[in-house]
Amino acid sequence: DFSANKTEVIVGEAIAFTSSISGGKTPYTYAWDFDNSGSTDSTLANPSYSYASAGTYTVSLTVTDSLSYTANKTRTGYVSVHKLGDANGSGVVNSIDITYLEHIILGSPGYPYTTWADANQDTQANALDITAIEIIIMAG
Repeated sequence: DFSANKTEVIVGEAIAFTSSISGGKTPYTYAWDFDNSGSTDSTLANPSYSYASAGTYTVSLTVTDSLSYTANKTRTGYVSVHKLGDANGSGVVNSIDITYLEHIILGSPGYPYTTWADANQDTQANALDITAIEIIIMAG
């Protein structure tokens, strides 16, 4: 099995993955596929990984023991990566994000704080983020 310290991040933010192995005969070898490409992205037991593009990602871990027995764990849609300023998580930074962020700031029910809404990266969702989102939209 495996876990991650977070499963929702902004583009470029690192995620720490931790393997959990029981049984088999040590030493183990690890093959992580973080982006469902079919290629091994890491061979470490407990790697960190940063995604370069927004999207939802399936993560797989294959562990092989010294007797060549293998076990695989796949978590479909396990990681969601958002663009900075994409307050509503739609994948596009646009004027709708400003409205969504206004709801977050006003504390409307059902609008939780999200790191990707923190467009100016000051660890708070506030009115300064609205200006940052406007700048992101205008800059293209």
